[in-house]
Amino acid sequence: SKKYGFNVLCYWQPNIFTKRLLSDFEKQLEKAAKTELFNEYVFRRVNEMVKKIQHSTFQNISDILDTSTTYYIDFSHIDEKGNDIIAAKIADDLRKKILDLTIIK
Repeated sequence: SKKYGFNVLCYWQPNIFTKRLLSDFEKQLEKAAKTELFNEYVFRRVNEMVKKIQHSTFQNISDILDTSTTYYIDFSHIDEKGNDIIAAKIADDLRKKILDLTIIK
């Protein structure tokens, strides 16, 4: 980004293992995913490491879907409603970045 002169925004998005309020369907998905210990171990471990990242270009939005509403179609893929929420967050951040660039200081 430095070489070509653009800004970077990075996001850590949610997965079933970051959601605290699971719907009944998502509880079944999480249970099935836990049978593959690799999935649970890797996702939980990485999520813990990601929580510690402090960088201006990075945002951890893994809790953005933390309601009892069903958003997951499997342990890591999100339905249209969930994708809309995530996209709106990213679009809002981009809008703010663009406005920051256009304001004369």
